[in-house]
Amino acid sequence: MNQRPLWIVGSIIVVTMVVTIYNTNVTPLDTSPSEESSTGQERERVIKSISTPGTVCSDLRRIGGLTKMPSRAAGSFGPDGMWYVCFDEQVQLNPGSCVVYSFGIGNDFSFDEKMARYGCNVFSFDPTMDKEDHRHSPGVMFYNLGLSDVDQERPRHPRPWHKFDKMKWKTRTFRTIMLELGHFKGEIDILKMDIESDEWKCLRHMLKDGTLKSHVRQLNVEYHISNTTEALRQSYDIVKWLEKDGFKIFHSRKNPHCRKCWELSYVNSNLVNLPLK
Repeated sequence: MNQRPLWIVGSIIVVTMVVTIYNTNVTPLDTSPSEESSTGQERERVIKSISTPGTVCSDLRRIGGLTKMPSRAAGSFGPDGMWYVCFDEQVQLNPGSCVVYSFGIGNDFSFDEKMARYGCNVFSFDPTMDKEDHRHSPGVMFYNLGLSDVDQERPRHPRPWHKFDKMKWKTRTFRTIMLELGHFKGEIDILKMDIESDEWKCLRHMLKDGTLKSHVRQLNVEYHISNTTEALRQSYDIVKWLEKDGFKIFHSRKNPHCRKCWELSYVNSNLVNLPLK
C-alpha cells in the first residue's frame, strides 16, 4: 500500500484548519453589501427594514401634533409632530409614575403636554429655541440642552447665536442626562427623538453603551434618510442593531410633512412583553 509522506498529511491538515477558521468569520451577505451596490439598493433595504413591523400593539393612540396642512389633508395623515404610543396593559404606562424624555421640540409641546395630562412626568429638551431651563407647564420641564454622543458645555459668550450652530449648544449623552436627572436606576417609559439627523449618531452611542436596551421601554424616533450610499449603509447597521437588541417595530409611517423622514415606534422586548407579529 502506498502511503503519503508525513509532511504532505501535515500540510493537508494545516490547510484544512486554516480554511475552517477563516470560514467561521465570514460576515453574512445581507449585512455586508458589496462595494458595487447602488445607492438605490441601499435605500431599498433600509426602507424595507424600517417598514416591517415586529410586534403588535392593540391599544395604539396618536398623541400630539400641530396642523400645518389644509384640514382635509391633515385629517388623512395626521398633524405634524404627532406620535404613536402603545398603551397596552403589558406596556405598564402608569399615570403618576411614567417618565417621558422628549428630544426636539421646535416650539411644539403638544405631545409633551398630552403625555403630562395623561399623568407622566415629561422632560423636554431642545437647544435650538434660545430659551433657558424652565417649567413649561404642569408636568413638563424644559431644558436648553441637546442630545448628543458627547458632553459639551455652552461657550461663556455664545453671541452671535444661531440655532443650528452645534458648537454653541450645551449637549449631554443619554447616560449623563439620566444621571443628572436621577433616573439612571429606573426606566424611561417613552423616549421620543426628533433631532434632525443626529438620531443616527445618538442611537449608535446609546446602543454601544447599553443604555437604550437597559432603560428605554418605548422608543419613538424620526429617521432622516440620507441620499448617500455610505450614510445609508450606516443607517442600516443602526436599524439592524436595534432589532438585534430586542427593539420591535409596532408602528411605522413615512412622514407626509417631510420627504426624507420616517417615523418609527418601537417597544423594547427586553422590558415589555408584547405578542410577536
